Amino acid sequence: MMKIWKLSHGYNDIPKELSDWLDEHNYLSLHESTKKSQGQHFINQVDIGDIVSLSRSGDLKALVKVTSDILPIENAPFTEGWVFRQYKIIHELPSLKPYYGDKKGWTPNYNGTFFKVPKSEWQEFEEWILKKYYDCSLKDLGVTQIDSKNSSQFQWVEKCRATQAFDDFLKKKGLNLTVLDDAIRVISQSNLNFDLYHVDHVKSALRFGNRPLGSTRGKVAGQFEVNSGNLIIWFPERYGREDGVTIKLSKDLESNEAQLNTELKNNEKFFKENNLTGNKHLPRDYNNGDTTNLIYYGPPGTGKTYTLQKRLKEKYTGTGTSEELGVWLNSKLNDLSWFEIITLILLAADNDLSVTDIVNHEYFTKKLALNGRTAQFRQTAWSALQVHAIRESKTIKYEKRTEPLIFDKTENSNWFIVNKDDELLVGYKELLNELKAGPPVENEIKRFEFVTFHQSYGYEEFIEGLRPVTNDDGDISYVVKPGILKRLCKRAEADPNHQYALVIDEINRGNISKIFGELISLIEIDKRAGEEHSLTVTLPYSNLPFSVPSNLDIIGTMNTADRSLTHIDIALRRRFEFIELRTKYKLLKSDVDGIDVRKLLFTINKRIELLLDREHIIGHALLMKVSNLADLKQVFITNIMPLLEEYFLKIGTKLSKYLTATDLFQSSKMLIQLGLVTLMSMQRSLTL
Repeated sequence: MMKIWKLSHGYNDIPKELSDWLDEHNYLSLHESTKKSQGQHFINQVDIGDIVSLSRSGDLKALVKVTSDILPIENAPFTEGWVFRQYKIIHELPSLKPYYGDKKGWTPNYNGTFFKVPKSEWQEFEEWILKKYYDCSLKDLGVTQIDSKNSSQFQWVEKCRATQAFDDFLKKKGLNLTVLDDAIRVISQSNLNFDLYHVDHVKSALRFGNRPLGSTRGKVAGQFEVNSGNLIIWFPERYGREDGVTIKLSKDLESNEAQLNTELKNNEKFFKENNLTGNKHLPRDYNNGDTTNLIYYGPPGTGKTYTLQKRLKEKYTGTGTSEELGVWLNSKLNDLSWFEIITLILLAADNDLSVTDIVNHEYFTKKLALNGRTAQFRQTAWSALQVHAIRESKTIKYEKRTEPLIFDKTENSNWFIVNKDDELLVGYKELLNELKAGPPVENEIKRFEFVTFHQSYGYEEFIEGLRPVTNDDGDISYVVKPGILKRLCKRAEADPNHQYALVIDEINRGNISKIFGELISLIEIDKRAGEEHSLTVTLPYSNLPFSVPSNLDIIGTMNTADRSLTHIDIALRRRFEFIELRTKYKLLKSDVDGIDVRKLLFTINKRIELLLDREHIIGHALLMKVSNLADLKQVFITNIMPLLEEYFLKIGTKLSKYLTATDLFQSSKMLIQLGLVTLMSMQRSLTL
C-alpha cells in the first residue's frame, strides 16, 4: 500500500554541490544513522511506488515517486553510511518555493529530515501541499478514497479532541458536528491567532482567546455552547463590553462563516487592545504540556489509593464509546507471538502468500511497530514459518521444529496453512472474526496499567529482558520480551489523542537505579519524544531505539511509614512531583455511641508525632466505616494496635537516648488501653 513521506535536507547537511549531484541522478539519500530512527525508516519502510515530498532547507522542490530499493552506488561523492534510492519526478517546481502554513512533522518548516505522513492527515497534506503548490490532488496520485476509520470527516474537531470534557461536549443532544467543525475552522484560521483550549469544569468545554501553554488560566474572547441542540458562539460582555454577543449557527455554513468573520473583523481592535489574541495553540498543545510524573505519598490510610482511583477514572478511562480501530487493534495484537500473527494472516488469506505479502500485512506491520522493530523483520517471518512447518514438507529442510506444526511452502515459495479446519485453529478463527468485526462498544476503556515495585523487581520486567522458551524436545532458547513500560509506551504512541498512565504502587520499595536503568532520563517531561530536548536510547537487549512518548503519565504511590521521603533516590526525586496526603479528620464521625472519633484519632496522632514523627501517623481510612462501639473496638484490636506495636518496636533503638524500646512499646499499649477504657466517657480531648 502506498505511503507518503517528507524528505528535507538543509545545506548544512548536504552542501549545494552534493545536492545538485543528487538532482542530476534522481537520487533520494539519507544517512543510515540519522537520529530518531529516520535513517532506518528510509532503509526498511520505504517501498517502490511511495510518494515523497522533496524539500531543501525548508523550501519545497518536487513531488517524486520512489522507483527502486536501496541502491549500491560506487564512487558517490558522499561519506560512508549514506544510502540511496532512485525516483522519478511527478511534479517539479521551477525553483525552490518557500512554504507558508501550519507546522507538522511532514511539513518543510518542521526541523526534521524524514517523516511519514499519517494516513489520517493525508487530506491535510492534500490541502497544504498538493493543491497549493503542485496543483494536484490525492486522486491524481492514484488515491481513490481514504479509509474512513483512519481519517476523520471532522478534521478540526479531531484537532481539539484531547479531554473527556470535550468528548462529553460532543455528545450533547442535537449537536451538528459539521457546523461545529466549520466554526472551529473559522475561529482557528482567523488572523487574530486565537488559542483554543479546554476547561474541564465548565459546560462549554471549548474556549478561544489568549491562554499561554504554561498557564491553567486564559483570557476568554469567546466560547462554544450548545442550547437545545443549537451551536452558539458566545462573546462575553467582560473587558469593557456593554453586552455579550451571541451568534446562533445554522446548517448554512456560508452564512455562519460570514457572521463569525464580521464579528471578528469589526472587533479586531477590541480583541487586540484587551490582550485576547493568542499564539494559535490548540487543545492538543495543552494536552501534551500536561504530562505528569507524580507521586502520592503519606502514612497508611490517608487515601492514596482512593485519590489515585479517582484520578484514573476521570482522566484515563473512557466510557460509552468504542475505541478507535488502530488503538483497539494494537491492544489485540500486542501480546500475540509472531507465530500467532502469521497464523491470523494466513487464515485471512484466500490464497497462498509470499513472505513479502506477509510482512506487508497490516497485522504484521502493527506488531513490528508495537515491538519497536525496524530491521530484520523478514528473518522473523521466515523463522516463525519454518519452526512451525509440517515435518512432511518437501520444500523445507529446517530440523528443529516446534508444535503446532501447521505451515507448508509451495515450490515457488508461497506459504499456506495445511489444514484450515484443524481443531487447533478454532481459537484463532474466533480471534480473526473478532478483528474483522472491529472494536465493540465498551462500558469502560482503560488507558492505564498497574505495577507494584518490590526488592527483586528489575529492569527486565519493567523495560525489556531475555525470557527462556522451551520446545517439545526440551531445547531452551531465549527471546527478548518487552516489559510493562515498553508495552504501554507503544500503546500511547499509537494513540496520541489520549493520555495514558503507568501506575507504580509502592514505588519506594524498588531499586530505582536497577529498574529504570538508562531510562531514568527519558521520563523527564522535556526529554520525551517530540519535546524540545527529546532523547532516544538504544536498548541493550533488542538493540532498538526507544523513547518515552509525551502522552504517558507516570504516577506512583508511597507509604511513608515504610520509608521516609528523605531516603528516596535523588534521581527519582528530581523527576517527580510529590503530593502529600494527610489524615482528614473531618471525614470521621464526631459521635459513635458517645465517642468523638475525630478527637480520639487526633489525640493518638499527636502522641505518635511526639514519640516518632509525622510520617507514622494513622490515616482516617481505618475509621471511616466505624458505626458503633463494637466496630471501634475491633478496629483498635485488629488494625491500630498491631500498627503501633510495629512502629515502636521497629524504631525503638533509634530513640534509645530518650526511651528504651520497651518503654516505647509499653507507652503504645498504654495509649491503646487508655483509649479503650475511656471510650464511653470520651467527650474531651485525651491528655497523655
